[in-house]
This record gives sequence, C-alpha cells and structure tokens, in this order.
Amino acid sequence: MDVRPLGVEKAEKSGRAPPVKPIARRHRKGAVGDGGERPLRCVRCRRIITSETDRIDIDGLHEYAQINPHGTIWTFGCFARAPGCLPVGAPSSEFTWFAGHTWQIENCRRCELHLGWLFSSPDRQFHGLIVGRVVHEDEPDERSG
Repeated sequence: MDVRPLGVEKAEKSGRAPPVKPIARRHRKGAVGDGGERPLRCVRCRRIITSETDRIDIDGLHEYAQINPHGTIWTFGCFARAPGCLPVGAPSSEFTWFAGHTWQIENCRRCELHLGWLFSSPDRQFHGLIVGRVVHEDEPDERSG
C-alpha cells in the first residue's frame, strides 16, 4: 500500500507541489523564572546555538508547524539570532512558508546536524529552529532516545 500525504500524488503528476499552509501554530514563551538567558544547544554536539532571549514572534507567533512538499511536518520556533548555525546552499523562494521570504537550510556549525532554516526578506531575517534539535543543557541528547 502506498501511503503518502494528501496532495503529493497531484504534485508528482504536475511537477509542482501544492500550496504550503501552516497546519498548526502555537505560542510558547521561555520557562518562567529563568530570566530567558538559558542557552539552547545542538541536541547532538551541545554547541550553543541561540538563547531564550533570542526567541521572537513572527506574525504574532513563536512556534509553527509546517509541511514541506515531500509531506514532512516540521515544528520550529522563531529566533532573532542563531550564531551557532551555518546557512548552507543558495537562498530559495520555492515553497517558502513565509510570503516574501527566501529560505536556506541551517546546520550546526560544529556537527552539521540540520537545525532549521534562515528566512530572509528585504524587511527582516530570522531563524526557524526545529523543536527537539535545539535543547537546554539539562535535556537529554539524541542518543538518550
């Protein structure tokens, strides 16, 4: 049995993916009482990627869940800065999740794990970091299961 997300078959026949729309949006603030300064680290190598103080809202929300043309659902939070990330590849406007923005994949500068995307427009730039791939020091790493 061939199991694919709705719309993928149509995209394969036409050569174009269906329009991408947010499937869920949630706002989440930093932990109460932590002052927001806690660093967020790469789940694999523990390099500091960003911090709670860099959490931002984009279009009124911090956290988004989006589906890509391959049917993969990605949940990510938005951050103003992510110095531990390295953008790879050329910016693309294809299948962007934010109108008027290009995107680039961003990997950890140390271990090269895919951590999210850099979104850019003439008016703003921000990082969409995948939930579970950037963690606090006291959270389990990816090997802990």
